[in-house]
Amino acid sequence: MTPAVAQSSGGSFTDHATGLWDIEALSASFAGPTQTPRKAQPSLASGTKAGEVYERAINASQAGPLWARQLAELRALPVDWDEYGAERPTLEALAAMSSLLNQYSHRDQVPVHVGASPDGGVAAVFGSDIRRVTVEIANSGEILVAMSAGRDTNVREVARNKDSIEGLIHDTGIFLSL
Repeated sequence: MTPAVAQSSGGSFTDHATGLWDIEALSASFAGPTQTPRKAQPSLASGTKAGEVYERAINASQAGPLWARQLAELRALPVDWDEYGAERPTLEALAAMSSLLNQYSHRDQVPVHVGASPDGGVAAVFGSDIRRVTVEIANSGEILVAMSAGRDTNVREVARNKDSIEGLIHDTGIFLSL
């Protein structure tokens, strides 16, 4: 029997029984409708890594928040994207981050950057250099948060359940407002 999955207006997918994310539903929603990307204009950097990054940025969806476009761009990363053997983020990690950032946006918390993690997975950064929160969802599904104030950093793992995720979002807001 397939668990009942709910999608809120913010795009959050959860299994009613467990309160956990339904990765299959998230992955299907993240794939979104098929669109024909517009052709990138040739640039001086065509044929180079910078040119490829430019073309991916041009072809990325122009609708929605910046973080959604940044996630869409990460889907096109090649294996060894950092030239040091980094894994690209999995579709599951990207979908989970999309759901998490939708939940953050309901509290008017917007990341300043979303990018691939060299350890495999995807990370979102909130705040500034003075007070910063980095949330990483690894390709394994593990969620880590690092809260930094100046030179002091506290890193912890976050359980993948509704209460822990809501607590993370609440703690982020409190930490950044201090």
